[in-house]
Amino acid sequence: MEDTIRIPGMAIFALILESVPRIVLPFLLLYFWRKKTSAPMKPALIGAAVFMVVIPAKNLLMKSFGLEDTPWIYYILSASLAGVFEECGRYFAFSKLLSDSDDRKHSITYGIGHGAVECVISGYLSFQQLIVALWINGGGKDKSAEMLADSHPFVSVFFFLSSAETLISHIALSVIVFAAVHKVDGKKFLIGAIGAHAILDMCMAFMYMGKLEPLELFLLEIPMAVVLVIAARAIYRDLYSCDDIYE
Repeated sequence: MEDTIRIPGMAIFALILESVPRIVLPFLLLYFWRKKTSAPMKPALIGAAVFMVVIPAKNLLMKSFGLEDTPWIYYILSASLAGVFEECGRYFAFSKLLSDSDDRKHSITYGIGHGAVECVISGYLSFQQLIVALWINGGGKDKSAEMLADSHPFVSVFFFLSSAETLISHIALSVIVFAAVHKVDGKKFLIGAIGAHAILDMCMAFMYMGKLEPLELFLLEIPMAVVLVIAARAIYRDLYSCDDIYE
C-alpha cells in the first residue's frame, strides 16, 4: 500500500507566508499611498492594464521567433524586449492615457498598479499550492506532495522579499519614465529606464538558464534596485507637485 504523504504544519505556514503577503502587499501599499497623498485611483488601474497588455504581447512575439532551442539568445532577447515593451508602455500611458495627470505622485500610483499585477500573480500561484497542500492533508493525492512538504518559511520569506523588490523596482522605473514625459530633456530617462529594466531581466535570465541560484539572483538585484531607487528619488524631488503650491 502506498504511503500517504502529509504536509507538515511548518510547510503549510511557509506556503501562507509565500502567498498571502505577496497578494496583500500592493493593495496595502496603494491604500496607504492614496491615504497620504489623496492620489486618484486611475493611474494604478492604467498601470495594471498596461502590464496585462504589454507582457502577453511581448511573450507572443517571443513565441513567434521560435528560439526556445537556443536559451541564451531566447532569454537575453526576452529580457531586452521586456525593457522595451514595459517602459514604452509606461511612456505611452503617461503621455497619452494619463496626459492630464502631471503631478509627480501619479507616477508612484501608476508604478504600484503596474507592479501589483506581477506581485499578485506570483502570490496567487503560491496560494494555489497552499490549497493543494490543504487538499492533500484532507485525504487527496497530488504528484507535488513531496515538493510541498519540503516548503520552508525561510525560503517563503525570501520569495516575498523578492516580489517586494520587484514591486519597488517597478515604482522606481515608473518615476523615471514619468520624467521622460514631463521634462524637456526627458528622452534620456526613457532610454535609461529601458536599459535598467533589461539588465534586471537579464539577471533573471541567468537564473532560468541555471547560471544563478534564486538567492544569488536576489542578492545581485538588491544593489541594482537600491541604485534605481536612489536615482528615482532624486528625479522625483525635481518633478512638479501640486503640494508645492501650498508650501
